[in-house]
Amino acid sequence: MDVRFISDDGVRAHPATDLKGLLDRPDGLVWVNVPTWDDEFDRFLMDPPSALHALLAPARARRLAGDHR
Repeated sequence: MDVRFISDDGVRAHPATDLKGLLDRPDGLVWVNVPTWDDEFDRFLMDPPSALHALLAPARARRLAGDHR
């Protein structure tokens, strides 16, 4: 998982462990790239459970099954 924080100061890379704190910041935008769905990303979505997980999990299942709609 690649995490970037975009603000007036520019674009800065951050470790995934900073993600929750970055999401609370009002002074920029958080960009998360998930090249492969791994355990780290799954844990992030489930702690605490997020609505994103409910939306992304079916899309992940379709992609694994070869349906790229």
